[in-house]
Amino acid sequence: MSSISFPSIKKLTLIPFQYCSCKESDTHVFNGKYCEVKVEKLQLESTYIVAIAASVGGVIVIAAAVAIVCLVYRLRRRNTLNETDERSGLVITNLLKDLT
Repeated sequence: MSSISFPSIKKLTLIPFQYCSCKESDTHVFNGKYCEVKVEKLQLESTYIVAIAASVGGVIVIAAAVAIVCLVYRLRRRNTLNETDERSGLVITNLLKDLT
């Protein structure tokens, strides 16, 4: 194994036929051929991030489905009430015609 030092970069260890292993801090991970790329560490593991995103997506889908069902129920109820009103109005006008 050989070691290469750079003034502004943490110690780099080269392993033959493998990628280099770069040092990491509490907040950043270094990668690249010479550990020159500084990437911020994630606070959560990627599996937790995927689980949270899937849960939020599921809640949005369920909320949308409930909203659609409520709208359809409301429209059908409104149409049924309008038809009932029209029928009762026809009955009253027919009664009035019969009386006159």
